[in-house]
Amino acid sequence: MGIFLREVDIERLPIADEIPSSFLYLVHGTGRTLLLVVLLGIILWQARSLINTVRKNIAALVFTPTGFLMMSAFLLLLLSDVFEKSILGGHYHVFYEELMELNGYFLFLVAAMHLKASLAGLFSHQAEQNTTLNVAAQAG
Repeated sequence: MGIFLREVDIERLPIADEIPSSFLYLVHGTGRTLLLVVLLGIILWQARSLINTVRKNIAALVFTPTGFLMMSAFLLLLLSDVFEKSILGGHYHVFYEELMELNGYFLFLVAAMHLKASLAGLFSHQAEQNTTLNVAAQAG
């Protein structure tokens, strides 16, 4: 949702006249910034219990396929900022900036899907081991 709010200018859409002004305030300018800060605050509040776990395992995360995808996405987003400031890209800097952002966001999506699949596999493997242990304990 944050990417959508950041990238789409709803006030420029042809139907902007039909959208209630209170909604436009939430998705444009100061209202959009406040909404994104609130959303980020909610995410950080929910993640606070995981901070110590992440700190302990950050090196292990970086050297996984998911970590590689996330780092690549982050680097693409940094590169898009270079194009946005017209440091590189010449006349087509806006095209390259948007291309880098699109690819970066796509890699974040792939990383999230890979992480979800990895965790699902891990939990199903653990459940399978627990079932095997329970069957062995009952048989013994």
